[in-house]
Amino acid sequence: MQAQLAASRTQFYRDLPVGPFYGYKPARGEVFGGGDSELVAAGHDGGAKAHYDGVVAFSQTDFTEDLKKITVPGAGHHSEDDQIVPYVASGH
Repeated sequence: MQAQLAASRTQFYRDLPVGPFYGYKPARGEVFGGGDSELVAAGHDGGAKAHYDGVVAFSQTDFTEDLKKITVPGAGHHSEDDQIVPYVASGH
């Protein structure tokens, strides 16, 4: 992911929603649009270095113990089709 960000943030944020992450339905090959343009815009709103470094925080940091400390209700949006952070590993 870092190599893709370094090569082209615009292309990275265009490819992310149709890859193994957001709104992709691998069983049927369907992609549900709309989110891609929002992701590209958000990708350009943030800093390139922050996004590049964020890949490490996202992929290599275990927040399990921190999450157990949260005592207020919250809403989580997650899909069983997420291939990067599988629901069975993180949704519960």
